[in-house]
Amino acid sequence: MTLSNTRIEDAIARGSLIVTPTPTRKHMGVTSIDVRLGDTLYVVNDPTKPLFFDPRKESIQAFWERIGHPVDLRLKRAQPFADADGKIRRRTGYWLAPGEVCLAFTHEHFQLPTIGVQVLQGTIWNRSRTARAFVRTHIDAPEIKPGTNNQITLEIKNDGPFYVRLNYLEVIAQVGFQEVKGEVRFTKSTFHGQKKPSGV
Repeated sequence: MTLSNTRIEDAIARGSLIVTPTPTRKHMGVTSIDVRLGDTLYVVNDPTKPLFFDPRKESIQAFWERIGHPVDLRLKRAQPFADADGKIRRRTGYWLAPGEVCLAFTHEHFQLPTIGVQVLQGTIWNRSRTARAFVRTHIDAPEIKPGTNNQITLEIKNDGPFYVRLNYLEVIAQVGFQEVKGEVRFTKSTFHGQKKPSGV
């Protein structure tokens, strides 16, 4: 059963769902909560260099730590784009190139307890406005399992033919919730409690 916005509010009130910061009604859809882009992206250090990932030799977390470069979206930086007058200005945010991928966190922190009156599982999916810009906010693995206690990782890819600017605190995806029936035997994921978008 998918929770409506009023049921999501009830779950937050009783502690079956803890979202920090608590979403306002402005950031609630009919059956979902809007999530915003966090402050840091992990981009590939050198996208022109061939990269190889062998899961037998290293974890995906170690791979991203090795090849990734953190970009703080709150800082102004020179971008290779000019305004209408031809001047290049320093701006916050990051221009994601066609075909480029990056990892990011949601601004919101989610906690889904495994015990209580109601146990929930979340599902993350794209927003229509983001999809129309041909930006995917998760490649796969949309489920947010009971026991989660961290920000949610976004696997972002620009599938379009144009650059798209990613901005701190921009609404980028949405999360819906379903009730889990039966007792949950908690199995900790390697990504539970992650501190960086890379997964470590």
